[in-house]
Amino acid sequence: MPEWIMAISAAVNVIVVVVLVRMTQRYAKETKNIASATREQADAGVKMAEEMRQQRMGLDRPNLLIRWEGAPPNLVYVPGRITDEELARFPSELSFIVYNDGPGPAKMLSAVCDDFLPDHLDYLLSKEPWTCTLGGRGLPSMIRAAVGVQNDDDLSMKSIVVSYRDLHDRRWETRLELSTMVDATGSPEEPDEMCTWVESGDQWTLGPFQPEASQ
Repeated sequence: MPEWIMAISAAVNVIVVVVLVRMTQRYAKETKNIASATREQADAGVKMAEEMRQQRMGLDRPNLLIRWEGAPPNLVYVPGRITDEELARFPSELSFIVYNDGPGPAKMLSAVCDDFLPDHLDYLLSKEPWTCTLGGRGLPSMIRAAVGVQNDDDLSMKSIVVSYRDLHDRRWETRLELSTMVDATGSPEEPDEMCTWVESGDQWTLGPFQPEASQ
């Protein structure tokens, strides 16, 4: 075979190899781009599905509000200390309204406040109130704590905590701060009498907390 034919054949083989390499590289690049686009589409689909799930869960979420009407003022006579007889004149229960302002029902409700006995409710529908009563001697203990400071215009902070769950078993908490106010006549060192009352403060909601894993 003539040498020129062999040279042409070798050149053609080189060109074919180069073309095949270029085609293989292009194919690999296009495959990578397609895989990346597919992954991005899948991630976007998952994100959209999660957003839709969160929106759907928000449509039936309860939103509890604590409506505090206050406790009547009480006179505590001093000096020295507050006596058990004086404490006995204070109410033994703390009552308030829990209102579901959200679009969905709340379940497994529980209301607590420090030394008070808790109150419970199985179910609270949307736009429905719950008259909650905490028993025990919690209010006298609040008064005792505030008066024991022996300072004019002092206060003792407590919180009403209402915990509940939504239909998806997520747990929420609504909290309302309470302040036991004390106003003394006379000097702070030797007051003639003290007037006490309970006021409400800030209110906020915490959650959702993730459902506990089944045992």
